[in-house]
Amino acid sequence: MLYGIVLGQRSESSWYGVQTTTIIASAVWYGLIGVLVGVPLAATINMYRSARHFLIPVVLILLFLAYECGFLKLQ
Repeated sequence: MLYGIVLGQRSESSWYGVQTTTIIASAVWYGLIGVLVGVPLAATINMYRSARHFLIPVVLILLFLAYECGFLKLQ
């Protein structure tokens, strides 16, 4: 939103109301883009950050069982 405010202030208009509307609209627009991109991205990072600690032991156990049962042959 801060970027939208700074970008909106650069617009030159002779009317005070038009410039204020431009500042508010650009701040809301960039804030909305930040929320629509940032929230799913942060959620995805957080999901896989905790899953990594769970998946590594599970994969190692599955590889060990596959080796012991003969499905995985290491030479």
